[in-house]
Amino acid sequence: MRDIAELTVLLRAPTEMPDGLKLARDDFREGWNRVRTYNAKGLEKKIKARRWEFIPASKCIVAAGLGESPKQAIARALDHALAQVSSHLNAIEIRNIQTTQYPWFWVVRLSVNAFRIQQSEAMPVPEGQTSFSDRLTEEQRCIRQMDMDRIPETGSPLSNQFSAASLTL
Repeated sequence: MRDIAELTVLLRAPTEMPDGLKLARDDFREGWNRVRTYNAKGLEKKIKARRWEFIPASKCIVAAGLGESPKQAIARALDHALAQVSSHLNAIEIRNIQTTQYPWFWVVRLSVNAFRIQQSEAMPVPEGQTSFSDRLTEEQRCIRQMDMDRIPETGSPLSNQFSAASLTL
């Protein structure tokens, strides 16, 4: 797997692009390509300059993965996130990656924003369109949710297990 970092953009293969817009892409996973040169904001500017639409999905996707290394945990979390991306959305940007190391494994939580790239605004898109300020609010909600997911409830089997594990080390 190629290295994945925050602000990485992935495009479904094949995704139609405006004439004249050449993107440097790497094969990433079956059905997805990694864009090497742009984050979502830069890609949006290039697409809109060619009078195409770059429509954000109404909600971010939060996913988690476990692995023996951070790279393996990121790959698994990304697999979970990609499985949640609706088929009519053809681009994603990885917004936030949080890694936590435990004694024998890594946990990664990541958030992904999905987009629809299309030529005409008139084409129906099942996901609701959002403004830029709505996207910021949704991103803040998404990050808050990731933070809340990190904190095991007091008295839960998971928190008791890790408390016991840290005491016996």
